[in-house]
Amino acid sequence: MRSTEKIYEEVAQRCSAYVPDGCTCKNNVKEKVSCVTCKHFVDGAYCDIDLYDQIVANHKLDQ
Repeated sequence: MRSTEKIYEEVAQRCSAYVPDGCTCKNNVKEKVSCVTCKHFVDGAYCDIDLYDQIVANHKLDQ
């Protein structure tokens, strides 16, 4: 992973293209929204639709 868990969560919450990658919900408890749980997050390393860097920059999440 190239970022912190907190940044991945903040990016995913702001991402209009976030799509959960399958549901591993148990007892009606949903996984938290994060890049690492998005279907566009490939090989646990990057966003295959290139939105991560744009969101980080636009919302100044790297500061």
